[in-house]
Amino acid sequence: MSLNTPFPSLRPVQQGSLTGIFLLSAATLVFEINLFRLFSVAQFYHFAFLIVSLALLGYGASGTFLALFPTWGRQQPQHLLPPLSIASALCIPISYLLTNWLSFDSYSIAIDRRQVAILALHYIALATPFFFNGIAVGLLLAVYPQASGRIYAANLLGFVLGCWLPWRYRLP
Repeated sequence: MSLNTPFPSLRPVQQGSLTGIFLLSAATLVFEINLFRLFSVAQFYHFAFLIVSLALLGYGASGTFLALFPTWGRQQPQHLLPPLSIASALCIPISYLLTNWLSFDSYSIAIDRRQVAILALHYIALATPFFFNGIAVGLLLAVYPQASGRIYAANLLGFVLGCWLPWRYRLP
């Protein structure tokens, strides 16, 4: 079978794509765990649970995007993985800096309506890295359904590494 087959779903997934998914998933989960730590200290523990919904929002939005634009990136997905990874890598520090610069005060949300807008901006900014990760994984799963086990394994192993790194190198 040739790599130039007109049926993209019959092409084999490249090892570099699996490595990219592995590293992108690890970085995204390290970001999520660090957000848990940040929100549990800065906004108390009950806002730390917001991070799970941020991740789900980003992944859900990426699935919605891929469903609304079913032909987007299907011809050569391996060329889209580096830009998606770079976009995720840029969104992580930008969203982190934005949330530090634009402070959210949960105690004044009932009397200061600007806090609702600030919370919405935090939500959108912090969900963006998960969006790009979801696009990368979802695109590969859509284009290479025969390799879904390997793609999903790379994603899950990246998540394992992303959980292990903050635990192993935690601050005292």
